[in-house]
Amino acid sequence: MRAISERIWNFFPFRLTIIPFILVLACAFFNFHSLTNWDGDWYRHLVTFGYSAVHAADPNMEGKGNVGFFPGYPILAWLLKKILGFGTDLFPTDAALLLVSNGFAILTWFYIGKWLELFNAANVRFRMLLLAFYPYTFFFNVTYTESLFTAMMMGFLYFSEKMVREEDSGKAWLYFGIAFAHGFWMDLTKILGIVMVVYPLIRSFQLKRHPIKSLLVATSGALSPLFFFLYCKEKFGAWDFYFQTEKLIWGVYIDISKLFPPKTLFDFSRPLHADTVSKYVTILTGALLTWKLLRLLLKRQFQDPALAAVLVCGMMWGSNMLGRTSLDYGGMGRYMVPVIAMMLPFLKLEPKRNWKWALFCATLIGFQIAFALKFGRHGWVA
Repeated sequence: MRAISERIWNFFPFRLTIIPFILVLACAFFNFHSLTNWDGDWYRHLVTFGYSAVHAADPNMEGKGNVGFFPGYPILAWLLKKILGFGTDLFPTDAALLLVSNGFAILTWFYIGKWLELFNAANVRFRMLLLAFYPYTFFFNVTYTESLFTAMMMGFLYFSEKMVREEDSGKAWLYFGIAFAHGFWMDLTKILGIVMVVYPLIRSFQLKRHPIKSLLVATSGALSPLFFFLYCKEKFGAWDFYFQTEKLIWGVYIDISKLFPPKTLFDFSRPLHADTVSKYVTILTGALLTWKLLRLLLKRQFQDPALAAVLVCGMMWGSNMLGRTSLDYGGMGRYMVPVIAMMLPFLKLEPKRNWKWALFCATLIGFQIAFALKFGRHGWVA
């Protein structure tokens, strides 16, 4: 038994997920249900009752117009609830949601580690630790879709990369199948994943290999939203009912007037507020992607996998920006987690034992502790 426990502890992704999980446990100290705040209320209702079309002006009205959430996460929680409840509804819904989130949190760290190894990145553990310290990583361990989406995204990227590199046709088809499954569930969890399907197309073009497989695997990200939209058409009479719900309940839509110029993005009147910190992160991430892209283009490194990663991350960054214009760009911190995870192998990170790195890491984990505790007290953090 001791040998098994030691093997589990020595599994580095497991140790990484312990960091935000401890913060989540601190939230649970105040109230177990604090781990299921905000979006968790909507997912609980989805698992229990399914989709409903009744709109309400108050977004806190549980279960009213819950079509603003994709079904990937609640489907898995519903299945787990049924399995652990032996076909009944006795197993708590919140516990099922948390088990799914935390299970996929471990898988997320595993895939991030494999992604870094795939590109022979130096200081793998240090890179992963920086992401673990990131202020919004605790969302992996609460009833949000962050861990499931990031796990499926990293799995899709990893197996897509393995596919386009593979010279053996049989193995390439195997990687294709695994990547396809990840891509399908990725976009069944969040529509933002649809930009990720461009990655295998770019890599196939760069390597001049497996164009048909790359095109087919790219369709995985389009199929699941298509099925969901067809479901909305059948049940609610409008294929775009998801977008209607997003706009009516949360006011999420593309507001062109706030895009040029994006004045509200640079509103730092509350410098330490969670939304303001998320703006800092968003701006810095955008600047980093721009700098990396220009550097690759100026050096004419057109075959570099970093170019494919930067282009796809830039598309996801831009999609997030567009979707949050109506909300003054608030709540983008957690949406940067997948972008940073994908870019980790291509960043120049050389850890040094000095006060600058110590201060930087302490600042990151300090914000995460503050935000996790605020979330646990039902404060808004995103």
